[in-house]
Formats: sequence, C-alpha cells, structure tokens
Amino acid sequence: MVMCYDDSQTSESASPQQKKIRLDPFAELCDCPSISGQPTEDCTASVQQEITNYKSLKVPPASSNPLQFWEKHVTGYPIMSETARRLL
Repeated sequence: MVMCYDDSQTSESASPQQKKIRLDPFAELCDCPSISGQPTEDCTASVQQEITNYKSLKVPPASSNPLQFWEKHVTGYPIMSETARRLL
C-alpha cells in the first residue's frame, strides 16, 4: 500500500496537471491493504500493540548503539525497527 499526499497549491491558478504527488516513504511499512488509502483498523492495532510492548521495555543505556538495539528487536517490533533503521 502506498499513500499519496497532494502537495498542490490551493490557488485557482493551479491546474490538475501541475499537482505534485509525493509518496509517503513509510507507507509500505504497515502492509495493510486499504481502498481509501488510510490504514485499516487491523494495521493500526498492530502498530499500537508494538508501541505498547515497546513502552514496557527496559530503557537501554545512553551509550548503546540504537541500530544494534533495533537489529536485536526486529522480530518483536518489525514496523518500529524498520522505521528506526530508515531514520537512523
């Protein structure tokens, strides 16, 4: 699933041919099909469950490598670990 956002200006001079479509670089992380382009309830629930589980983890030391942390936790947090790897 790829979500698109319309970056076109709202002025009357902007024609449909001038619209810029920007793809969401993180849309495919939660691979839940949707007709509307919005995440489904199941997709949202899986992300919320990852967040809830993540919040219950012990905080790693500040000196630890975040990429190593996410590599270690990739099976338990697949969406969050992919997001972290892209951002880091």
